[in-house]
This record gives sequence, C-alpha cells and structure tokens, in this order.
Amino acid sequence: MRFPFSYISTVLLLPVLLAGCGKAPVSEPAPRELTVLIGTDGYGDGSYNDTMLEGILGFCKDHPDVNLSLQQPESIADAGKRLDAWLSEEGRTRKS
Repeated sequence: MRFPFSYISTVLLLPVLLAGCGKAPVSEPAPRELTVLIGTDGYGDGSYNDTMLEGILGFCKDHPDVNLSLQQPESIADAGKRLDAWLSEEGRTRKS
C-alpha cells in the first residue's frame, strides 16, 4: 500500500509541530521604578502636590509591581542636585 507524500510528511512533522506548542516558561517582570520629585513646599496643604500625590498613590495601589520613591527637596538647588543624581543612575541625560 502506498501512502501519498502529503500524508507521510504530515505524520512525520506533526510531533515536531506539537512539541513546539508547549508553553514557554513565564518569567516575572522586573519591578518598575517611579521616582517623583515633588515641590519644595511638600504636601499636606491642599495644593498641587496633594492632588499629584493622591493620583500617584492610586496608581501604585493599582500596580503593586511599582517601587515608589518620593523625593522632597529643601530648595530649588537641592532639586537640581537630586535630578542630576537620578539622571546619572541610569545614564539618562537632561534635554534642554
């Protein structure tokens, strides 16, 4: 009995194709970092910083894989230093 070539190739290739259908291992995503430099006046006075912080905390609550770092500088000069330090951590650059 002769089998057509398409039948033989299907029988031979089917195990190979099915082996490729296995689930790939799922790796855990790396935690995301969120650094926020808030205004020098801080928060707690019902101003812009409070509204911003409320939204950020809501986001972090919905995304537990986010590591939040709040930075409150003491002055504008301190804010610049903190920004420069943050930029240098990951090789980021300031764009003018």
